[in-house]
Amino acid sequence: MSVVEITKVGGVTVVRIIKEKILTKDVISQFGDELSSIKEEDGRKVAVDFSRSEFLSSAALNKLILFDRQVKKFGGHLRLFGLQSQVWEIFTITRLRQMFKIDDSEADALQRI
Repeated sequence: MSVVEITKVGGVTVVRIIKEKILTKDVISQFGDELSSIKEEDGRKVAVDFSRSEFLSSAALNKLILFDRQVKKFGGHLRLFGLQSQVWEIFTITRLRQMFKIDDSEADALQRI
């Protein structure tokens, strides 16, 4: 089973995390593989939807950081949206809120990208 669903909305690649928790080694590995499968032509504008995600491990956060680097390497932009309170807290504690551009909703992320 996939960890994410990848769709296009206008010119933006929207990555929807569909697993509630990204904790186990296999799920984390698959999460990283699915993110890195996004090719340069689709990776210039990416919005990641966390609305279904309740928890991310530190290893999953590392995969997200690597993905951010990949998007920037393509000359692209990455926005996150829909962070649940538990995930928001993780981003606050790890200071990743300063690293990532985070929006409340998909509409906000799509408008600002």
